[in-house]
Amino acid sequence: MPDDWPPDGHSFYYRMDTHLDGGPSFSMDVALPSARPTADISTFRLDRHGGPNEADFAFRERLYNLIGAIVVAGGHVEASMKRLILLLKGDEGGFSVVDKTWTDLHKMLLTQSRRSIPQAAALAEALK
Repeated sequence: MPDDWPPDGHSFYYRMDTHLDGGPSFSMDVALPSARPTADISTFRLDRHGGPNEADFAFRERLYNLIGAIVVAGGHVEASMKRLILLLKGDEGGFSVVDKTWTDLHKMLLTQSRRSIPQAAALAEALK
């Protein structure tokens, strides 16, 4: 980030120095390019003055690996929920038959857990 404010081509800027009790102190700069008439907080990206350092890159790599693992695990859970519903209903259709949100899949599994089938008690216990 440059030390001259506002940066060339920017119509709005704000600089804030933060000193956290018992924590780190940092400066934050926000600038809105002249070409953008409005700003949306969801588009903001924070960066370190002088650019990212090795610790930033290591943190990002670890964070992205963890996020990826969570996404893959979520996909496995969803696929298992769908397979279980199809199995309990005796439906030979594919996943398109149970292409639902997790909330709907959970409701469908609850319905199956109330049936008079041998697997119902185990399913009800697992859903608790």
